[in-house]
Amino acid sequence: MSVAAAGVDTWSVAWYLREGSSAVGAMEHLATDRAARARLLPESVAGHRVGWFPGSRMVFAEGRPGGDLGLSDPGDLPGVLKVLRDSIRDRGVALPEYDYRPAYGPGSQRPDDAVFRDRKGRPVPLAPRVRSAPPKFRRSLGDTGFAGVRRLDSTVDLHFEGSGEGLAVLSGVAAVPMARIAKKVQREVGGRRVETVWLLGSSGRAVLGRWYDKGLESGSHARGVRIRPEDQRRFAKGARVPVDVVADTSYVRDSFVRRFEPLWQASKGVLVGALNDLAERVVELVEDGDMTPGEAKGALAHLVLDAGGQDRLQSRRTWYRDRSVCRKHGLVLADADSDRVSVDLGEVMEEAFDADVWGEG
Repeated sequence: MSVAAAGVDTWSVAWYLREGSSAVGAMEHLATDRAARARLLPESVAGHRVGWFPGSRMVFAEGRPGGDLGLSDPGDLPGVLKVLRDSIRDRGVALPEYDYRPAYGPGSQRPDDAVFRDRKGRPVPLAPRVRSAPPKFRRSLGDTGFAGVRRLDSTVDLHFEGSGEGLAVLSGVAAVPMARIAKKVQREVGGRRVETVWLLGSSGRAVLGRWYDKGLESGSHARGVRIRPEDQRRFAKGARVPVDVVADTSYVRDSFVRRFEPLWQASKGVLVGALNDLAERVVELVEDGDMTPGEAKGALAHLVLDAGGQDRLQSRRTWYRDRSVCRKHGLVLADADSDRVSVDLGEVMEEAFDADVWGEG
């Protein structure tokens, strides 16, 4: 396996417009296509979909900053933003040049004797400065200006020599349990091979990230050859960050690591393989005294019956017992075309985290 690329796949930025401004009138006139909650410009602008929320007077632009070239180097994002803003202005929408200013953080020092007061003039206690914390932002001119990054998808492309290992990785991601994370698995129509695994919040609604077969989706590679893990972040209104922060490669990489670190922790020692490889591993466990012969037979039967959707042939108690044995010893049956495949899921995660291509797009 190799990590072919790393960077930003999709992002979204936003501006708030001043009430009664010419930009508001222009957006009202130009945004004629209706979406679920917004109105959109009929044509893309600099490769981005541009939309408009009339109620909050917010313009947003969403797209792939790298365009057809693939993943974008985070350092290129300020330049992409400038081109995007100029292109929107050419359409007749004069977006604000100013933006949220950092109150504390890089380029802004807070004096030790600084005193901040509320609207009635009373002093407000200040929390100690924490250099490692992300900067907070205040609005420079009321409720207008550049509103920061509202979406950021940090991604790596994993390339495998054959389809078996890539399909095994997707099978492992789908099977490994994660604390406080729900999953939704999409398999091929009429088959068992995994195509996408969504990582969801505990409520099962918010999408936190996904692992999917990018080669199959785009038609660029055969099934299982190009797998893409993707951290999908959505920033709430008060938590959006400026472009110069996300332009730092370490910020994008650290976001990716934080998202998938629980999966990495859960995948340590997990072997994803074809039945022959798992059988060999089970024999080793029995010979080492880590598994009884009865547990071995139950575990292998569980893997085969569960993969074939025949769990009804086991009682509920037996199914949970055998699944517990498989999880304890990190045994996952791969949905692969080959009868010989063996993947250490934890090692795959570590290579994605530590790849040299971070910052190279």
